[in-house]
Amino acid sequence: MNNPTFNILIYCNELERRLARLTPQYRICFAIWCLRAMHRSWAALIDADTHIIGNIVEQFWHYMLANEKPSDEDVLAVNKIREATDAVECDDLSGILLAQLIGGLLAVVNVFSTGSPEQSMLLADSAITCVDANVSERTGTSPAGDISTVPEIADELRAQEQMMLYLEGSPTLTADDIDKFRG
Repeated sequence: MNNPTFNILIYCNELERRLARLTPQYRICFAIWCLRAMHRSWAALIDADTHIIGNIVEQFWHYMLANEKPSDEDVLAVNKIREATDAVECDDLSGILLAQLIGGLLAVVNVFSTGSPEQSMLLADSAITCVDANVSERTGTSPAGDISTVPEIADELRAQEQMMLYLEGSPTLTADDIDKFRG
């Protein structure tokens, strides 16, 4: 970012205003895209199977492209994952990020139902937080001051900005677009 001092609150407020101007389908797209970034950050911290959550993220892309909402079974599966993680006390970073990721899954379900720009913005904020936590875990220190100067966080902010510019300038979303977003 080119701002001399980055302020996450100002960033989130501006992002929410921009998201409010997008269609609900585009907000869903942005929310799933942020969830994918959260999943990548969490998966980078652990040495375990992350396919269950990855499969749910993929299913969300399918629903968005088909203009459908998640099925009751998918919502039930997300809630079961949340209940299972709530039952396990885990104070390490991977457990905390997993809880945030599960919250992200539920937030995406909410965006499918309501088209909420606020929920989409909160997912973007959570994606930044996950990258920040990953950097902190890897380096052993928490970034002080302007977080936008941390290369990994700057990359996430740039990626979010590029995604927003793409959505703001695109009249329609195609299957090819979604394939690009899936990474």
